[in-house]
Amino acid sequence: MISKLPHQLRLLIVDDDEVDRMALQRVLKQTQLNVRVDEAVDAESALTTIDQSEFDCLFLDYNLPGDNGLALTHKIRDRGIRAPLIVLTGQGDEQTAVELMKAGASDYLPKN
Repeated sequence: MISKLPHQLRLLIVDDDEVDRMALQRVLKQTQLNVRVDEAVDAESALTTIDQSEFDCLFLDYNLPGDNGLALTHKIRDRGIRAPLIVLTGQGDEQTAVELMKAGASDYLPKN
């Protein structure tokens, strides 16, 4: 059994699909970690949210309205944000994963 951390973790989920955001939140609740989850539905609102608050971990969908996960990863890292950044996607390949890791992503996970 995982014991709860003494402090609350701040997480940001950036995904335009509400069902995918809900699924990730459901998985996070099963961990028994003490988390506060904020959400953004596109790259622009994600950057605004990131500029206003500090997060312990970021979860980004690769396909977002107005930008993709690779471009958003670059923008986040260019802002000096060093929190772990996990890119989630329903599609992609090994080359995409390599590009994301070079851009500063901490990990790349398929949504399935």
